[in-house]
Amino acid sequence: KDEMQTAYSRASLGDREMSRENLSVARPLLEECLRLAKRLRHTKLLSVTCFNLGTIDFFENSFEQAASNFAESLQIAREMGNKTMISCNLEGFAALAVKNGNAAQSAKLAGAAESLREAIGYFIEPAEEIFRNKYLSETRAALGEERFAALYNQGRRLNWTDATALAFQHQ
Repeated sequence: KDEMQTAYSRASLGDREMSRENLSVARPLLEECLRLAKRLRHTKLLSVTCFNLGTIDFFENSFEQAASNFAESLQIAREMGNKTMISCNLEGFAALAVKNGNAAQSAKLAGAAESLREAIGYFIEPAEEIFRNKYLSETRAALGEERFAALYNQGRRLNWTDATALAFQHQ
């Protein structure tokens, strides 16, 4: 029980530091949480923590490591049917897509993520909003507003199964 409380406190502190964009402070907290979540076999916490570490990796331009963390988180989320974490990871893969020169895929995945969040009534947290705004501005700039809107709307029409399949393409 003590380890579980420690894991949750590290996750909470790490998330707070991410929302403050203090990534060097957040990383060791989340890495300790990940170690504990694996040992405790706490799948939801494992999915959340892998996603958060992937976000830090992304901001530090460690795109391969980010992809690995997002993939692990998304796989766990799919197995659990956790649509909140599926939507978060669709965002992660959307951010990676634009960095990999595939702005069209980025726009579609962003649309799918938003549609899924709306369907389950999930509102993104401050750290997630910072992440989303940064990659979406790059995606919009790469596509132009009209093409972005068309692709984003295509993504909004994807079901979560098809959206996760799209996320795993080009990995």
